[in-house]
Amino acid sequence: MRRDLHEYEVRTFDALSQVWLTLDEPVATLQAARRVLDLVPFRESGHARVMEVPSRLRRPGRGGTGLRASLRHAEETMGLSPNEQTEELYAQALG
Repeated sequence: MRRDLHEYEVRTFDALSQVWLTLDEPVATLQAARRVLDLVPFRESGHARVMEVPSRLRRPGRGGTGLRASLRHAEETMGLSPNEQTEELYAQALG
C-alpha cells in the first residue's frame, strides 16, 4: 500500500510538471520536477523537465548542472544509462 502511494505521488508530480511546462509556467514546472527528483532521484523525466525550463527561458547552459553527476552515479551503481532523448536534452541544455 505504501509503495503504491509513493508511486502515485511520483506520477502525480511528474504529470504536473509536464502540464506546467506545457502551460509555460517555469516556476511551477521546476517545483513539480524537483519534487519528483526528491522522491526518485534517478527519474529521467524529472531531470528532463529541469533541463527544459532554462532553454524555454532562453537561458541555455543552466539546465544540465546536476544531471551529469546523477547520471554517472546511476550508471556506476545500477548500470543504467540515459535514453537518447535525455542525452539530447542534456546537450541542448548545455547550449
